[in-house]
Amino acid sequence: MVNAEQNKVNKKENIVEIRTVPEEGWLNINSDGAFDQKEGNEGSGLIIRDHYGFVIDGFGREVLANSTIIIEALAF
Repeated sequence: MVNAEQNKVNKKENIVEIRTVPEEGWLNINSDGAFDQKEGNEGSGLIIRDHYGFVIDGFGREVLANSTIIIEALAF
């Protein structure tokens, strides 16, 4: 006998991201943050790309916070 609750599959939505490149001579800077309430892990990161899409620089760091809203605000 199979338990229906144990047999559930988490289906992820298909998300399509379209990245626009900046004009020549400009840079694209993206930042984001994440918070895992269950594990208590939090962090943020930043990436800089040129008009070809090549990574110029980037970093990730652990952040002390207790909510997703704070993490997103600190992801600068």
